[in-house]
Amino acid sequence: MAVTVVSKESLVPVLALEYLHLADATVLLAGAGPYLKVYSESRHLLARSEVLPYRRIHGICQAPPTIFQQRDSILVIVFGQKSFRLLTIGHLNDSKIRICLLTEVVELSDWILDVCWLVYGGPDSYEIAVLNAHNSVTTYTQCRAEGSTQSSHCNEVNCIIYSGCLVGSTRSDLVVASGTVFNHILLWNLLELSIMKEDTTCNSDVTFRMKTRLTLVGHEGVIFSLRFSDDLTRLVSVSDDRTIRIWNLPHAWTIAERALHSSCSLVLYGHTARVWDALLLPQGIVSVGEDGTMRVWNQEGRCVDVIEGHGGRSVWCLAVDKEKNVVATGGSDCCIQLFQLALHYNQDSRPGICIPQRGGFGKPSTPKSVLLCGGFLLCLTNHGMLCSLRTRDAMEVTSPQWQVLYFGPQSSGYSDPQSSGYSDPQSSDPQSSGCSDPQSSGCSDSQSSGCSDSQSSDPQSSGCSDPLSSGDPPSSGSGYYLMALSSCGRMLALGSSEGFVMVVSVSALSEGRLAVKHSWKAHHVRVFSVTWASGSSHPLLLTCGAEGEMACWRVELVRESPFAVQCATRLLLPACRHRWITCATVVPVCLSSDFPRPPDHPTPPDPP
Repeated sequence: MAVTVVSKESLVPVLALEYLHLADATVLLAGAGPYLKVYSESRHLLARSEVLPYRRIHGICQAPPTIFQQRDSILVIVFGQKSFRLLTIGHLNDSKIRICLLTEVVELSDWILDVCWLVYGGPDSYEIAVLNAHNSVTTYTQCRAEGSTQSSHCNEVNCIIYSGCLVGSTRSDLVVASGTVFNHILLWNLLELSIMKEDTTCNSDVTFRMKTRLTLVGHEGVIFSLRFSDDLTRLVSVSDDRTIRIWNLPHAWTIAERALHSSCSLVLYGHTARVWDALLLPQGIVSVGEDGTMRVWNQEGRCVDVIEGHGGRSVWCLAVDKEKNVVATGGSDCCIQLFQLALHYNQDSRPGICIPQRGGFGKPSTPKSVLLCGGFLLCLTNHGMLCSLRTRDAMEVTSPQWQVLYFGPQSSGYSDPQSSGYSDPQSSDPQSSGCSDPQSSGCSDSQSSGCSDSQSSDPQSSGCSDPLSSGDPPSSGSGYYLMALSSCGRMLALGSSEGFVMVVSVSALSEGRLAVKHSWKAHHVRVFSVTWASGSSHPLLLTCGAEGEMACWRVELVRESPFAVQCATRLLLPACRHRWITCATVVPVCLSSDFPRPPDHPTPPDPP
């Protein structure tokens, strides 16, 4: 996918983007701080104006042709924070672009989330619908230089919303989508206003309270963005829970007499941080988020492309030129980037690779750790099953076949760490998962257990047993869920939720088996990390247990003979929330007196 970076013209994030068609050309409008900028298709800055002084532009909305019909000019409303302003963008006689401000800045009492143009009477009359943060819609009527306001509130009491979307051309067909702080999506409209409209005068301010037509429940975080499809049959929502959800809206929900509920039809996972915005396109879905990526999804919900940009910083907004299939994104790096989309994604996308399943666990097998080893893909599941797959088969074969290398006995009472007392080491605190208070549990800190600093205690005398004296059978350490490959690529270490560590040889992967394996009890309870240290002349394996205990093991494998494992030392990591290591290396340490002095440097005299 081609990536084009628009030159950096400001020092503030780009929070709003919109493609507009002006005469025979397409222009890109960008909101950066208080400035509105107009770019050409060739990425040149055509015009710039300070539209909302001392504020930030959050949205841009163009008036439809039914309200404003001029070939060389466009009527636009720009909003941000609690303000909005009307302006036109048009050509001058010398083909230059000019931004003409029509009104002063209109200041409201509530935060503006979205705006929409509505037809009202003749060509000189129109309405502007504004969605506020308290889930209310206020319509501003322009009646030949005279104006009136009319507010409509959803019937949800004390309902604050983080996002919203307005779609429609008149009051009678205006549709409102609101994303609440309660993780719900409320859909309502102003249908009753068309009936009460005869009782209102042009200069009166009237307030109505509307009812919710449809409620969408499924997100586990606040809603950050809502977008309708062009035919209003689907809705895409993004949330603090890192997911993108597609909702199929029921038929005739806008005229339902009672509140309806609808379930989510598609949930998309992939972003590693909060998702800020998403768009529904004919070829799929495009989303941007805090992880600095734009992701493209096909209609089946499979991620088919990941584009990293904006220097890894947050990507706030996006806009699509549907005629040319170009996506523009704005981010915290104050830049705009352009991406060329493919016409079709469903035909070229490959299905996901399914891992083997074993019954008797209640939950399906899911990958816990995946890595590449030579020409093989190794996968360790949540049930402690180690599988291998040729990378060539994964790329070329439609339904590749896995080889099960190891599967621990089910009689050991192992359960999935996510559903038992143990949890994923990347999402929990060791002190709250595998080890409780020292005074109420057998696992305690260095002063109340045998695990201490190597300088003050012999490793062989610690409570955590040595492999030479443990006496546990190698097969008793089932429930492995951590995996690490040595730097030499010959040994694979696995850690279990029961404190066992197993080292296997991967030299016989081509035969679909493990040549040599050896397991031992390394820690009292759960193993939080297994890491091979680099830079060592002999393989050195580091394992971390509860309360920051780290054990160093020397592992030897010569000519496929059984492993020789020796505990070199046990250390205690500094107190912190995640008290385990993720990488390690061996560095030679020299005292200052051991460093040779330069020959031209005289030796300083001894002090008196």
